[in-house]
Amino acid sequence: MILTKTIKSYAKINLYLNVGAKRPDGYHDLESVMQQVSLFDYVTVLRDTDTTQRGVRITCTDRLVPSDDRNIAAKCAMAFLDKYNIYSEVSVSIDKRIPVAAGLGGGSTDGAAVLSIMNSIFDVNAPMDELCALGAKLGADIPFCLVGGTCTASGIGEILTPVKTPVLPYHILICNAGHGVSTPEAYRKLDETAKEEPACAMDDVLRAVESGEMPETLYNSFERVILPEHAEAAQIRQTMLVCGADVALMSGSGPSVFGLFRNEDARDKAKDFFDMKGILAMPCEPVVKNIK
Repeated sequence: MILTKTIKSYAKINLYLNVGAKRPDGYHDLESVMQQVSLFDYVTVLRDTDTTQRGVRITCTDRLVPSDDRNIAAKCAMAFLDKYNIYSEVSVSIDKRIPVAAGLGGGSTDGAAVLSIMNSIFDVNAPMDELCALGAKLGADIPFCLVGGTCTASGIGEILTPVKTPVLPYHILICNAGHGVSTPEAYRKLDETAKEEPACAMDDVLRAVESGEMPETLYNSFERVILPEHAEAAQIRQTMLVCGADVALMSGSGPSVFGLFRNEDARDKAKDFFDMKGILAMPCEPVVKNIK
């Protein structure tokens, strides 16, 4: 018998990202305000119940995504099988809509989706903190992609505190000029440059989000090493503001840039402008989760 399930795996943006010192384990300490957004991939996992073989097959609609054990979704699937001593073959298919190597957590959210689906179709019913601990071994953003909504993140990104937010007062436009950035390379560049004082404190951004207000200032450590080498991303950031965004920032290790717009019409007109310039422009909304 074959069991299958499909879910949406949502992208993320960083409203605040301050990267600290490199740790002995090779990771970096960081503090971040992470926001799930409505841009998504479709992830499908198929379980073959008529086999005792253990294996993972993966396919993706984007040829830039590896279809072997380098794929983070494949790693998550195999880690799940190993963790719970399951002997089965699974097939993972990804309908890719989130740009690759774009600072939007596309690989991590697909991996998180695989863990969530497998937890269901294999009737493991592991608690969220257990799935997050498993995912954190494979990607620092996977725990957030499992939890979703709005969170602060610390440690290497695995220590999450969900943030209770009202309906957020902005509409989002994400633009990507099509040039991917290697996350390890971005961290290497940060390590080679002098540290800078953040333009604002994480608490400033957090206070605005918790109050349902537009943050006055956003911050991302990676901008100082990525934007000088990606002129199109730097131009997009400036153009976002000219087009009416209240604030704009590069997400993650880039090079995607997002703008937050109070006015939805202004956001949609900005999209039309970027479309005219041949730049991928993706309107979306913040995903807000109810926290009791």
